[in-house]
Amino acid sequence: FLIPKDSPDVERIRAAIRSAYEANKEGLFKGKPLSSPKLWNPLRDGSEVLEEFPERKEYEGCYFVKAASKTQPKAFDTDKQEILDLDEVYSGCYCRGVIVCFPFNNKLAGFGFYLNSVMKMRDGERLGGFEATADDYDEVEDLL
Repeated sequence: FLIPKDSPDVERIRAAIRSAYEANKEGLFKGKPLSSPKLWNPLRDGSEVLEEFPERKEYEGCYFVKAASKTQPKAFDTDKQEILDLDEVYSGCYCRGVIVCFPFNNKLAGFGFYLNSVMKMRDGERLGGFEATADDYDEVEDLL
């Protein structure tokens, strides 16, 4: 998710991280302060991306956070109807998301976000990637 730096969602994300930290400060994180560079913070500044990839202008003035799911999250339109054709939801469309912060401490320690669902607000410009088609396999016939 790309989130404008002035969005109220930024503070909501920070609050979720603080809450997960407070619940796990002594046990999972062994008293490390929340500001410790040894704790992964998933809310990242878009300027980090721009330093390495200056052409990625969409990160300008934004924070970004990765949210993932082991199962396909539900997608809804603005009328709260489920989107069945998931090609309608893509990297670059404008969405709201229901995300849940979780702490972890395995090889690294910090926080991540589960993605429960998205609500597509409107179309936007696709951000990278490509669209797969059956034509991608035209050369397979030569191998048979």
